Amino acid sequence: MNNSLKLLKRIVNLQGYGNSLYFIGYYESVPFGEWEKEATDLFVNFFSQKFDEAVLVCSVTQSVIKEDFLSNEERKYLRDMVSRGWIELNRQDEDIHERFRVYPLDNDDIQAVRSLCELIIKGHTYGHIFFVWEKDQLVVYILTRMSVSVFSLLREQRENPQDLIFSAKPPESDALKSA
Repeated sequence: MNNSLKLLKRIVNLQGYGNSLYFIGYYESVPFGEWEKEATDLFVNFFSQKFDEAVLVCSVTQSVIKEDFLSNEERKYLRDMVSRGWIELNRQDEDIHERFRVYPLDNDDIQAVRSLCELIIKGHTYGHIFFVWEKDQLVVYILTRMSVSVFSLLREQRENPQDLIFSAKPPESDALKSA
């Protein structure tokens, strides 16, 4: 798992993610309707068969939003994330930017990943969350407010960077390939 953190630091410029040499692109949903769910669903559904090959690298705390403003479901998500260690309460700002924790994932974690992404995208947390696939040399960063960014070392080795993303897709799901 230490290799995952090294790979993350190699692929992503932690001082400015958009300035990363290996930045491929991002998905950003429009702020209408259930856009938070749309962004989360796109990410989770796309990678759902590959979470057993991924690790979660995160440094996250609850944001300044008080629990009183969370729905009952969001409070439940927050408690679950804290019990897993994925969110730590009351972390200091400098600690958020310097100390990351690494957690192995498996396909049974899909609902927990979905819940964590929703908390992040809705702005109920503060910090950083990355999903790292060592084998694919792929990093996905979930951003607050509607977007998902993708980074990969293989970017230089492919004529078309989108080929990398499609190769990460489960074999039975080729629908996006023709889009």
